[in-house]
Amino acid sequence: MTQLTVRKVDKNVVQRLRLRAKHNERSLEPELRVILSSAALEDPAERQAGWAEIDRLRKHVRRCLKGRVLDDSTDFIRAARDSRARR
Repeated sequence: MTQLTVRKVDKNVVQRLRLRAKHNERSLEPELRVILSSAALEDPAERQAGWAEIDRLRKHVRRCLKGRVLDDSTDFIRAARDSRARR
């Protein structure tokens, strides 16, 4: 295996990477290996196709909802949450 050295990485970036590693129950080095492997093996065409599908679905939903006024669901969600908390 080859070793890499990356210099001048912003402290905030390193902090976020450490948090991500901790969340994934890994140390920083294995987390960086996963990130680099994933980025290197990713197929740009698949990613582009995924974003195109998201855009297509977004446009479809907008067409379906055109002119409709949707109710604010905050009260409904709050009541459902509160009823579960009382059990």
